[in-house]
Amino acid sequence: MAANQPMDIGVLADTHIYSWPPALLKLVNQHLAGVELIVHAGDIVNPLILDSLNAPVIAVCGNSDSPMVAATLPARRVIELNGFSIGLTHGYGPPEGLRERVRAQFADVQAVVFGHSHVPFMGCVDGAFLFNPGSLTRAREGRPSLGILHLHDKIEGTVIRL
Repeated sequence: MAANQPMDIGVLADTHIYSWPPALLKLVNQHLAGVELIVHAGDIVNPLILDSLNAPVIAVCGNSDSPMVAATLPARRVIELNGFSIGLTHGYGPPEGLRERVRAQFADVQAVVFGHSHVPFMGCVDGAFLFNPGSLTRAREGRPSLGILHLHDKIEGTVIRL
């Protein structure tokens, strides 16, 4: 599918917080300034944190989310943005095979955004661009991180280490 005007979207996953530490919220909003949308790939913990972000948010629930979050957010969804179909899910199970499991959840998408591993990843799996921004608060490798998806003529990503 051909893209329309270039579009950047912020990508978060695995925030695992009940409320924003003010310095972290400021940093996140600075890095995501100018994005048109933010997607959150689950393990939000408190859905009220989404209200403090500087752009509209589309989210899914993760395995660490409370029943309250699970009752209001789906476990997976497909969103159409700028001519691209993008699957959004959290992920599940052990790290081994996670990429293949999240890819298998979606047919006919150009990209899949996921979390769960707390480790950033970008690459192609079975013809789709997979993107995991890592975790803002519980990084397993390196520093905490977030991401930006660039929806231009093709889909590309940037991981931002905080």
